[in-house]
Formats: sequence, C-alpha cells, structure tokens
Amino acid sequence: MKILYRYIFFKLWGPFLFGLMGTTLIIALDPMQKALDYIFKNKIDPAVILEWFLCSIPKDMLFIFPTASLLAGLLVFAELSKNSELVAIRAGGISFFATLRPVWLFSVLVFCIVLYVQDRVVPPALKKRQEIFRIHIKQHQPERFRKNVVLRIGEDKLLHIGKMDVNTGEIFEVLLYTGQQEILTASRGTLKEGQVWTLHNGIFSAWAMEQPGNSESINRRFKSHDVELGLTSRDLNNYEVKRRQEMSYKELMDLIRYHDSRGVLSTTPLWVDFYSKTAFPFASVIFCVLGAALGLSPARGGSFVGFGISLVLSFAYFLIMGFCIPFGKNALISPFFAGWTQNLIFLMVTAYVLWRSQQS
Repeated sequence: MKILYRYIFFKLWGPFLFGLMGTTLIIALDPMQKALDYIFKNKIDPAVILEWFLCSIPKDMLFIFPTASLLAGLLVFAELSKNSELVAIRAGGISFFATLRPVWLFSVLVFCIVLYVQDRVVPPALKKRQEIFRIHIKQHQPERFRKNVVLRIGEDKLLHIGKMDVNTGEIFEVLLYTGQQEILTASRGTLKEGQVWTLHNGIFSAWAMEQPGNSESINRRFKSHDVELGLTSRDLNNYEVKRRQEMSYKELMDLIRYHDSRGVLSTTPLWVDFYSKTAFPFASVIFCVLGAALGLSPARGGSFVGFGISLVLSFAYFLIMGFCIPFGKNALISPFFAGWTQNLIFLMVTAYVLWRSQQS
C-alpha cells in the first residue's frame, strides 16, 4: 500500500510542474514584451526592469495552480486507467477512494503553497512592482485621491472629507460636525503632528436655540486653525485604493475592522475580497480530486486533450468567480457566496463525477 501511495504521489508532481511552468511561460510573454519596451524605448536599466518583471510573475502565476492541479490528477489517473494499472489495483482489493489518499496529500501540499504565495509572496511583490514603476518607469509619483471619505470621531463628531490625497497627506473640502450645534468647514487641511491638523481658509459656524423655531447663529472666518480631527498619517494609508492581491489576510482583516470602527464606509466589498481570497487556495484541492476522477473517463486523448480540458474547466471557474464578485460588492448576494460560489459549484461537480466513476 505504501509503495502504491508513494508511486502515485510522486507521479503527480511531473504533470503539475509541467502545467505550472508551461502556462507561466505563456502568461509571462505580455510582461516580458513590456519589459523589453522599457529597456529599448525608455532606456531604463535592464537590472531594474528585470526586478520589475520578476515581481510581475507571482500574481499571474498564482492563478495557474488550480489548472496545474487539475492537469496532474487528470493525466496521472488517465495513464493509470489506460495501462490497466487501476484494474490491477482494484483486483488487489484496493478501492478507488483508497488510491485517492496520495491525491489528497498532494492537494493539501499545493493548498499550503498557494496559501503561502498568496499571503507572503504576492503582496510584497506587487508593492515592489508599483514602487519600481513609479520611481523608475513613470518617473513621477501619481496623485492618488479618495473622494467623499466619512469618519465618525467619537460618539457625536462626524468628519467629511471631500477629497484626500494619500500621497501628500493633504485633505480638501473638510467639514467637521461636532454634534453641539457647531460646524467647521475648510478648503484644505494639512497634518501638523499626531492627530492635530491645520485647516486653511475655513468658516466656523455655531448656533444656539433660544426658543423653538428661533435660533441665533455665529459665523467666523479664519485663514488657519489647528484642530484635532482624530486622523493620523497611518489612517490615510487605510484609504489608499488597493486590490485584494496587494494585501495579506491580516492587512485585509485590519482594514475591515478599521472601517467598521471609523464610520460610514461600507465594508461589504472588503468582505467579498476576504472571502474570495480565502476561497481561492481550496480550488487546487477541488481541482486535483476532480482531475483524478475525470482521468477514469473512457475518452482519453493524451496530454494535449488533458491540457485542453484543464484550461476549459479553469476558464469556467474564473468566469463564475468574475460574475459573482461584482454581484457581492453591490450587495446583490452575500459576501460569502460572492467569494465561495465557484468553489461550491465545482465541489458538487467533483462529487458527481466521483459518484459516476463508481457506477461505471
């Protein structure tokens, strides 16, 4: 039994690495072409462009793992079936589900690899790639604004920022409501120290209710005024637009907790990103077992057919994911189903294919 398990386990790595490296070479053609253009047209140091190119690969490579896992299970079990090795295994009293044990072990190892690459390799690689592009390729730091940012400061204070520059740390079109019949507006604000900001060209408005329906207001203009807004330079980073690939699990959860505690910004899109990010590593496990089940099909056409089946199923997986994520971010379906629907569908497909393989 142990010899059989080792035989199947090590046999899976060949087609897996073939699919992983082969598809990576294909998707690397586009960044490679851009890299050559940067070298020859923009006259940028090849060493810098090489670093940019290497930082571009992990993100695209991450999406190949499910395809490579499916290809590994499909080709290995197709070969075992074609050579009648599975017949001999069953004749020896070993069930098909028992032969799946090395497949489970292999898929769990791939799952751990995907989890590590997604959380520890891709985010810093993308950050480094953006830094290289901004400093060496773009030659200037682009303006990055967030608009209509709303923060709750304490229990009774509300801060509205019309526009926030996350690069320079400036805020524009500021409105602060203190909850005590006082409003402070300013055209611009700059961070002074800690949570103290200097507001420029603003108006301080206050009013008092003397009698119902009768109030007296006071309006005072100022050129500069220091006020504590409960906003630090670190808070600005939490409003920088980032994709889920650029954040680790911890960074994503910290961002969700931050926006939950600070006010009005909906965290639904962030929850969709979180569930999608946690669901993806399981795809390799599902695809590996699905490939093993499909390998028992009597219609076997070699490596190229297996590679084609892997690409078609992978396309279907990412197509479903691409449809569900926008629905979730617009609150049409729950964040969990937005992130996990494709996994649940392919899990049911895998269970059905396994059941059919046992009926034949």
